[in-house]
Amino acid sequence: MDTFYLQITKEEETEYKVLLDTTGFTALRQKLRTLLDAWQFETVKIAVAGESGVGKSTFINSLRGLKADDTGAAPVGVTETTLECEKFPFPNYPNVELWDLPGFGTTTFPEMKSYVKEVGFEDYDLILLLSATRFKADDARLAVEIQQVQQNKQNKHDLFFVRTKVDNDVQGLKLAQRKKPTNVDIKTRLQAIRQNSSELLRKQDIENHDIFLIDNYNTVKFDFPRLTSTLIGKVGDLKRNALMFALRGFTEDIDSVVKALQGRINEVSKAAAVAGAYTEREEDRPPEEANLLFEEAKFYCEQLGLDLQANVFLVVNKTLDENIENLIEALDLRSFGLAETLESFEQHYRQFDQFKPDFHHRLPLIGGILKTRAFQKQCARALKAFLDICEQDVHKLTAYIQDAIEQNDEFCC
Repeated sequence: MDTFYLQITKEEETEYKVLLDTTGFTALRQKLRTLLDAWQFETVKIAVAGESGVGKSTFINSLRGLKADDTGAAPVGVTETTLECEKFPFPNYPNVELWDLPGFGTTTFPEMKSYVKEVGFEDYDLILLLSATRFKADDARLAVEIQQVQQNKQNKHDLFFVRTKVDNDVQGLKLAQRKKPTNVDIKTRLQAIRQNSSELLRKQDIENHDIFLIDNYNTVKFDFPRLTSTLIGKVGDLKRNALMFALRGFTEDIDSVVKALQGRINEVSKAAAVAGAYTEREEDRPPEEANLLFEEAKFYCEQLGLDLQANVFLVVNKTLDENIENLIEALDLRSFGLAETLESFEQHYRQFDQFKPDFHHRLPLIGGILKTRAFQKQCARALKAFLDICEQDVHKLTAYIQDAIEQNDEFCC
């Protein structure tokens, strides 16, 4: 038996069949969604803290795939815009919440102790401390206060240091000298920024810290992908899936995303198998199980950043001035064509749709389960094959972007 799914049991087949017979295909789909989407009921709260003006709101908008003038975006301004903790859920994943915290060290919160008490850092799963120039004494003081608040929590590694506006440092390096800096020069400057920030934190007895250098406006440069991958790895299983799916297209840990998606094949193939085994087939329309599999295939593309609205394609289009359609063709990204329509995905599924009823499928007691298991096998294999195609496409696209970063000074690091 294939290892990426577990064979449906007689009890499970009976449950799905009763559901299909009594309430129809829609209810079967809803049952599947309930089993697959338990992570949608896990709330993940991420605090974004830092002095006023360090780019907290812009960072929040970038993570959510929004610009400042989009509906629901965090307000961005040159003056202090955040006077109280404000929640900004991900547009399609409202259980994942980014919290824009008031800037500390302002007239609103001049005292650190009162600021920490008012904000309530103990309520958050993850805390990001942002700085736009270098981590200052107040940043270190706040970090110490946060660690003291969090010391009784089970997760001891939920504070992260993020250095924003690194693109300004790179631009400053280019303007400061006549000779155009090389990629090595830029990387040396970034390493110096990281070391200087780290030294300050160590002076405040803050050990085992990691500093992430980012450009709020370009989420594939610098440490942005590494930051999102690290955040995903710091929460529990259901919350990890919630955060992973919300941050689709940002993470560099493709293997973990693929593994999470592969874990869904088991339940999807069971429901699709019952739909295939117990619904009538019509020559002029796709089989019912193909509908379920198509929905799942589109979800794979979304989570792996293989849809035209994915953040990575927006960056490629605007920063590298590369036509997306031409890039898809040049890199032979097959997932786009296969998941474009139900009809195109059906052509993929037909390669695995080999079930032919035999006499033993009509036997009492065991005929039904044998038929369902035959359908499950082909449904699972069709999904696994499509996921493999998606994984290959992601690696092709990643390799292309990495090469572009190395070759293009304006896109470096």
